[in-house]
Amino acid sequence: MKSRLVSAAAVSALALTPVIGFAGPASAAPFKCSVNQPKTFPTPGTDTRLTIYLCVEKEGASSYSARAGVSYANGGGSMNKFDKLDIHVRLERYDVAQAGLVCNFYPIVNFGVSGSDIPCGPVIDNTTSPVTADGTVIYNIDGDGLGDFRWDLTGSPSL
Repeated sequence: MKSRLVSAAAVSALALTPVIGFAGPASAAPFKCSVNQPKTFPTPGTDTRLTIYLCVEKEGASSYSARAGVSYANGGGSMNKFDKLDIHVRLERYDVAQAGLVCNFYPIVNFGVSGSDIPCGPVIDNTTSPVTADGTVIYNIDGDGLGDFRWDLTGSPSL
């Protein structure tokens, strides 16, 4: 069952900017990621499928980052799929947000057909472990008249 967004949060949507990819196995910085989290949305035309994972990474002596990797299939191309598609990424310590950002995926998914491993983030903060990456997707399907919905993602393992 879909859960309705109870109250609108006053969050400024940040433009999605290209970011250096996730650290590979040769990197000295440890990181932990959630499993891939797929969801199919009943959008106009062919249903759109998003898959998101969240990662937390140690950036320095007392610095950590959180980020999301987003893949999608059956985007709009020439058809609007969403009125809103915001991915909220948070760096958390004991389930309390230390830092966060919002990536607006509306133009990416509405005007593209598919995409793989598109970054959202990183958000970086000086804090101490244990920390996790957590996230939420706020979306509004085009033309359904039902308003905003919320998809809570499963956070990364703690680091």
